[in-house]
Amino acid sequence: MLDKEAVEVARLYAQQGITVFVLTYRLPGEGHENGKDVTLQDAQRAVRVVRAHAKEWGLDENRIGFMGFSAGGHMASMLGAKFAQEVYRPQDAADRLSARPDYLMLLYPVVSMQDGVTHADTKKALLGSNPGKALEDQYSADLHVTRSAPPTLLILADDDTDVVPENSIRYYQALKRAGVPAEMHIFAQGKHGFAVKFTKGLPVAVWPETGLSWMKAVKMMR
Repeated sequence: MLDKEAVEVARLYAQQGITVFVLTYRLPGEGHENGKDVTLQDAQRAVRVVRAHAKEWGLDENRIGFMGFSAGGHMASMLGAKFAQEVYRPQDAADRLSARPDYLMLLYPVVSMQDGVTHADTKKALLGSNPGKALEDQYSADLHVTRSAPPTLLILADDDTDVVPENSIRYYQALKRAGVPAEMHIFAQGKHGFAVKFTKGLPVAVWPETGLSWMKAVKMMR
């Protein structure tokens, strides 16, 4: 949702001096070649393009982060786990650069494709009906985390019944097993899709400040 989970957050963080790009990415069901990988392709390409133009745009090429919400969190978590996987043919010089983000922020992300954990609509959109265990494992981001994954912040609500907290928990545990710096905040209330506008009166309303503090702690902000 480009309003509440992109533009509003971008404006909020831009006020704090952070340059924010909003990625409009392709979806698997749109008929693209290798449809299951188009979101990862777009995520990798976005990081590489920003990195390629960092000096021109007055940015630090070593402080490029990536944020994802809900289904976009699946794209982001897959990027964190599979940034080095070749999923598209190089287009230009930018594609010689690393697609590894320097940090990740995941808000109530879809991570796993496993039954009982995944978000059914996201799984169907990505993998179709009855994909089988091999595909479920291939696109469960938590199963592919390595020690090269970027430092990651996860933020979610315990009462989220759409994308259950187990998704974030599995990713956090995978990061810790790999020795990757990770931090997770589970707020009691907020449900799914709280973004910015749906947090009024709830403790989860502090999540943007939590994100800023974490970015400073991992030296991604001055």
